[in-house]
Amino acid sequence: MIKYYGLSALSIIHPEVMDKFNYYLSLSLMACTDKIRLGLPESQELEGCDRLYARLVIIRGFDEPNAFIQAVERQLESLNISAKIND
Repeated sequence: MIKYYGLSALSIIHPEVMDKFNYYLSLSLMACTDKIRLGLPESQELEGCDRLYARLVIIRGFDEPNAFIQAVERQLESLNISAKIND
């Protein structure tokens, strides 16, 4: 039995088994109305944007509006992010 520790472990599997593995990675499944594609994860570089919107932001311990806005500004400043906060 081969334990999976990464893709390098797959290189010692019989070629027929590897072909089946590649076949399953190319499949798409339908779950209700959503299409799910099977496959290996791919990393993609994030791109910056001019505006960012968040429907909900939570910072524990800051329930009052003024204290919350100040906490947001402090956290953004600590990350060297300049932003205009709209409440």
